[in-house]
Amino acid sequence: MKFKFFMMLLLLLPFLNPSFSQDKLTGTLHNPEIPYIGNISDWGTDYVVANTESRGRNSGVYRSSNSSIYVAVSDTNVLAGNTLNILRSSNNGANWSIVYSVGPTSVRVTKTKMIRTANDSIYCYLLTDQTFIFTISVLNGQLRPFNSGYRDFDVHTTPSSSMYLWVDTLGTNSLYRYGTTNGGISYATRGNVTSSAAHPRVYCPPGSDTVIVTYYQALSPIADTLQLGILTVRYRESAPGTAASVGSFTVVIPAGTTRDQFAPVKYRNNSWIFYTTGTTGSINLNCINSVDAGVSWSTQVVIGSLPSRDEYWFDAQHFTVGTGGVDLIYYSDSLQGGAPTNITDRMYYTSASTGSPGTFSASTQFSEHPPGWSANGYIPFLIEYYDAGGDAAAVWIGQDGANKRLYIDRLSAVTGISNNGNSIPENYSLGQNYPNPFNPVTKINFSIPVNGLVTLKVFDVLGREVASLVDKQMNAGSFTVNFDASRLSSGVYFYRLTSGEFTDIKKLMLVK
Repeated sequence: MKFKFFMMLLLLLPFLNPSFSQDKLTGTLHNPEIPYIGNISDWGTDYVVANTESRGRNSGVYRSSNSSIYVAVSDTNVLAGNTLNILRSSNNGANWSIVYSVGPTSVRVTKTKMIRTANDSIYCYLLTDQTFIFTISVLNGQLRPFNSGYRDFDVHTTPSSSMYLWVDTLGTNSLYRYGTTNGGISYATRGNVTSSAAHPRVYCPPGSDTVIVTYYQALSPIADTLQLGILTVRYRESAPGTAASVGSFTVVIPAGTTRDQFAPVKYRNNSWIFYTTGTTGSINLNCINSVDAGVSWSTQVVIGSLPSRDEYWFDAQHFTVGTGGVDLIYYSDSLQGGAPTNITDRMYYTSASTGSPGTFSASTQFSEHPPGWSANGYIPFLIEYYDAGGDAAAVWIGQDGANKRLYIDRLSAVTGISNNGNSIPENYSLGQNYPNPFNPVTKINFSIPVNGLVTLKVFDVLGREVASLVDKQMNAGSFTVNFDASRLSSGVYFYRLTSGEFTDIKKLMLVK
């Protein structure tokens, strides 16, 4: 539950603490990695990443070359003496190890952003409560200070493996961009984007040299950035480490309504800008979209506006399966007066394709541990795998009794598994999906006579896994799984049930 509405002000934040110096922040590469088993019993499909509440905004990426998820966690309890830990999982979040750590704990990391470059390197940018920005080259263990005096930042990479850092400068409302071609060792280019901006948000999909940039249009003397207009512009890489604006600077969302969060997504000629409107008790989640590379934009599309609930704290990433589109997760808060439950506080998933960019699928609750609001600002985030099946994972802080933990849920498992009664079947069985053919949702029944590890996966005709519907320990019983194939192309697929020594495979057909 959210107990108060967190207002970001465009007022001057406290200046740099003179007792703090850049060399106080130190990093340690762990080779071998330190095993960190975050999982506890009774997790359902929610796996534990970290066992305690985070102190800032976390982030993560997927690295296909070693089939690993990397997550940057702002938490002093993962490893003693450290304020930030980068964890890795090679089994979709079931187990974690500590790759890199940053200390001391006296410095709080308020925001992180992890990226994977085209040359398969992993970087983590971070902002501290002392207004410093640092860069971590995760795989070789290098921690580099960038500079200080910043309120916010965002970062992206291009096919040249260059990285571009966009920084919001304290006190001046100036937005600068910096380009590096050597992993942040030096920044050869610097450009002044504008002198009237706050809180930049950028998005550049893998393989693209063009980034969409959005920010609050911070027109002095207005101090409350939340009611300012949101402006967008595109930049294109002209040479490694160098970018220039293309098109015009356009106010796409006029000033006047409170919007405490916004973010763009881009895939080919399609773009989306997601944003919240309203204050506590009436916060809705909306978007506008463009199908012509940002030349024109649609009218507002309302995604989340349930009565007596607030929808906010979202993250969105593009996907490439089929015609491609956008994945979106968000927090739905009932504003109840007690502790959060799975009824009152929920994490939802929805998506839209490039063919119908303003039409979103029915929202599906995936959290089994309810989220909650905090001034620490740990907004949930998405990690796209960009594999053949278009897999992705959602990460958020959820409630577990009296504790708050960091959870991950592989979204291909968001299928809705229901138990069909209390009787124990005599044999293993896998039913034919129904309806079949289907578009885009179908049901699959299966039975297991003994407790054990159960996997139910879907494959295309080339044998590539496109969805993992079940992958966990289950009690004996009969079950029904709802499979939503809205992100897959029409065609023949196969689904396979494995439990103990039992395996069965059946064919299904998706017709759109």
